[in-house]
Amino acid sequence: MAAKPLLLLAVALAIGLANSRKHNSVLKSSEESAEQPSVEEESAEEPSAEEPSAEEPSAEEPSAEEESVEQSHHKDCLVAVTERRDCGYPGISARECRKRRCCYDAREAGTIWCFHSHRGDKKECSLNPKERSDCGYSGISAEECRRQGCCFDSSTPGKNLCYYSRSQDKSQCVLTPAQRRECGYKGISAKECNSRGCCFDNRVPEETWCYFSKQQDRRKCSVKPKQRKECGKPTISSEECHKRGCCFDSSIPEVTWCFYHRK
Repeated sequence: MAAKPLLLLAVALAIGLANSRKHNSVLKSSEESAEQPSVEEESAEEPSAEEPSAEEPSAEEPSAEEESVEQSHHKDCLVAVTERRDCGYPGISARECRKRRCCYDAREAGTIWCFHSHRGDKKECSLNPKERSDCGYSGISAEECRRQGCCFDSSTPGKNLCYYSRSQDKSQCVLTPAQRRECGYKGISAKECNSRGCCFDNRVPEETWCYFSKQQDRRKCSVKPKQRKECGKPTISSEECHKRGCCFDSSIPEVTWCFYHRK
């Protein structure tokens, strides 16, 4: 009879030991779980790779050059490099070009950066063949013609292919032989003269054919009397002075009348 109580006591002790181990295991698992952050917490703490941090600097404002490139993508400014009609001068800035209401694209070296738009060309170059004033020479290429800021149209055979636009001042080259200031040399071709940006007229033999325009004369000959460097003898005529490629101004007495132009 005494063995039965002992057996029951042993069973009770075994059950109690098992429950104690189970409790300790659950407790340890809970503590480890509390120490490690959940997946949601980790996601909340780490910034998203797609969203920029609030401390990141904002994008810089586009420069004038970048804006000009964006403008070139506008439909009206998508003009092929070989078809661009010059609207400026070498090295012109984007700002100066836009002041002239023209397109600007400096992405490709050696090309016209400031040029007229499609709309501008259509308006300025839509002239009847009979109204066209020659702006080039026989055999001039379309590219060379447009580099001079002139229009080119080869659709009408036998007519002026390279001609002044509506807004170009055609009177700039209307000078008497005595008023022409040499821009080349005797026997110069029309092609070389035009490449210098000068006027060409060979209708009068033995006279200056390649000469500066009125605008070029005003710009290059605006030299103060005290800064004038003599280019001829005091009694030289205006015609002889101009043949030397120099400036002539007799409006102020007792100063140099025939003098070298500005660089």
